[in-house]
Amino acid sequence: MAQKTTEIGNFVDRIFTDAFFQPDDELSLKTVKESFASDFEANINGVTIPGEVYKEAIASSRAKSIFKLVKVEEVLASHDADKSTGGSVSHYTEFLDIDKETGAVKQESSLTIVTCAEQDGKVVFKSLTEIHRLIFYIRGPALA
Repeated sequence: MAQKTTEIGNFVDRIFTDAFFQPDDELSLKTVKESFASDFEANINGVTIPGEVYKEAIASSRAKSIFKLVKVEEVLASHDADKSTGGSVSHYTEFLDIDKETGAVKQESSLTIVTCAEQDGKVVFKSLTEIHRLIFYIRGPALA
């Protein structure tokens, strides 16, 4: 979980953990369905991705890889951010991406800014901006 202690940061970190980093695919699907706004939109490395495409990419990525969290640090939260009403928070995350078929392991990092808003009586992810990059291959085909 995130090292910093804002309520909104921990809320966002829990959703990311449940969507990507725990082993239960059903929990991941449920988390994505319940925690992303109907009009959610993502922007990754400058490319806008429609919400439904991003949500499908989570399931597709989980089918191909196991993700292991290495480190999460909350960078900054908006001064008025609140778990009960929303706001914006940024995290720096490092993780391992382990290919289920080949066993190749990559260490990757991302800097995310998530904006949460109230929708239908609960706070959900409204938007995500992410800078994502490969740090290095630890082992696998890329080292051959």
